[in-house]
Amino acid sequence: MTITNEATWGMRDLNAEHRWKRLNLNEYSPNKPIVVCLGGNGTVTESSANGLCKLVENYLQLLFKEKDNNQVFDNVDIISAVYPKGENPNNGEFSQEDINNFVDNVLLKLIQDENDELLPLNEACRRLSQVTFFTFCLGHLEADKIMKTFYNELRLLGLSSQECNILMLSTFEISFAPLIYSSIIPVLFIDSKHDELLNSEWKNNEANNLAENLEGVAVLHEKYGDQLLSGVASSEAIFDAIHIYVSKLSENFKGDEHNLLLLFRDSQWNAKYEGFADCVSQMIAWILCRSVENGIDNKKSKKFIPKKTLEELIQELESIKNDFVSEQLMSKE
Repeated sequence: MTITNEATWGMRDLNAEHRWKRLNLNEYSPNKPIVVCLGGNGTVTESSANGLCKLVENYLQLLFKEKDNNQVFDNVDIISAVYPKGENPNNGEFSQEDINNFVDNVLLKLIQDENDELLPLNEACRRLSQVTFFTFCLGHLEADKIMKTFYNELRLLGLSSQECNILMLSTFEISFAPLIYSSIIPVLFIDSKHDELLNSEWKNNEANNLAENLEGVAVLHEKYGDQLLSGVASSEAIFDAIHIYVSKLSENFKGDEHNLLLLFRDSQWNAKYEGFADCVSQMIAWILCRSVENGIDNKKSKKFIPKKTLEELIQELESIKNDFVSEQLMSKE
């Protein structure tokens, strides 16, 4: 059953029916790093929310020597939300009350002591670093609303804008086919040129050489205030972003590439689709694991350990891309 007047939260649980357990945020006190999965506006059933968690679960196997899902859940909580339905019963989105609920019961609790007093900045960063967002389409907009609400709450609690920015830098988001490109936290965006729903501006932007000529995968460091490939300025962003652009994810997939199925890897870590979908899903998994690994390290540490810089992450992404292309060329010889 899906509650339709407020968001329903749940978490991936291998011991629960359908590997999904309802989650009451009022009672949720995470004792390990968490990945917050926010899907598109069609995420109005627990099955669809759980499906996004499963994608993340399989990605996180990369973190461990043995690809064992039990190790994932020993170290990480994977949670997701079912959006309350709107006038169209097939679509939903968060209300402001849903956003406030997450901010108050998860994010603020992480950075406050038992007396609801803010922790010292470095300790707050250490704890907030244990939160990673994984989003699709509308999900990025909802994550952005959550973090902007959180930011505003921090300002009301007396933190300076500089202190707030330092806190925002401690977390991270991975977003496939986002509705918008602005972000108040560091983010990896991923877009396909064959995303018929979102990328008409990209494909028709003749002035942009990358849009016109891309054949394969491009990794860009997009700086605050830059014009993004779609022609939309990141005017609301406060941090740089990494952006992966791909000309086509898979020749075997017929239809609109605004589809998370293209990124799935199975429990043995095999890609569901061949081609650049395999490459891009490896890149996404790597960056997701980097953020979660940092959260795990900070969970064990008494001192805050900053995440890798975007420049370092871009070097790692380029290495994955180059290895993939080399393997593809060798297989054709």
